Amino acid sequence: MRIHFLALVLTAVAIGCGETSGDGNGSVSAGGTSGSGGSSGSAGSGGTSGNGGNGGTSASGGTGNTGSGASSGSGGTTGGSGGGSTAAECVSAGDCKLFSDCCSCLGVPNGENPGGCDLVCDVDECSRQGIKEPQCIAGRCVAGYECDGRKALCATPSPVCGPGEVAEIEGGCWSGDCVPAIECVGVTSCADCVGENVACATYDTQLGPEYHCVEIPDGCNGFATCECLGPTVCVQGFNACQDFSGIKGLACSCPAC
Repeated sequence: MRIHFLALVLTAVAIGCGETSGDGNGSVSAGGTSGSGGSSGSAGSGGTSGNGGNGGTSASGGTGNTGSGASSGSGGTTGGSGGGSTAAECVSAGDCKLFSDCCSCLGVPNGENPGGCDLVCDVDECSRQGIKEPQCIAGRCVAGYECDGRKALCATPSPVCGPGEVAEIEGGCWSGDCVPAIECVGVTSCADCVGENVACATYDTQLGPEYHCVEIPDGCNGFATCECLGPTVCVQGFNACQDFSGIKGLACSCPAC
């Protein structure tokens, strides 16, 4: 009887001393304290996020080892209207060259080789239309068609052209050809500048406004603003820029002229 009683006493003492074992996830067996490890946080935009580690208390009743939580974050911004090219394609015709095939006659920057059509012809488009040299207009390399209807001196109605094209003028009258508006020296008005990635740039000269249809650089994400498009078209003294309202485009003026 005394032996049984002594065994019961020793068992009670052992339990009271808090001999426990931890499971590594913050929970412990009888006699310990359960605990959770590091904290977890969710990052805001461009911030950091951390996943707390798994902790717990030690089996001897002491404080558990806190798990290590790593933090990772990725930040950045997505540009709206900015981020485009800040330089014009050209500052003079010497920066440009002609590209011609059976389908088109284009002015392109030196070093650029656009894809052509597969048609076979005896005379390419630039030769057919008498285009021998490219021009640099409003910071763009163009073939140099004359398309400003205000310069047509004949009473013949202008040809009806498709979207993105305008009627060409030769010798003061319509040639009968429709050409890309972005390949012209100038157009009649901003209404000629049609297309998802085309904008109107006006030059306010002493003789009146000049209208130019220009492609919007890819980096501008379709926004024809002074912030992004302006530096590529408002050049050669016409470096004062003003955004249009209601029309896709901008106005370039020359403060020193």
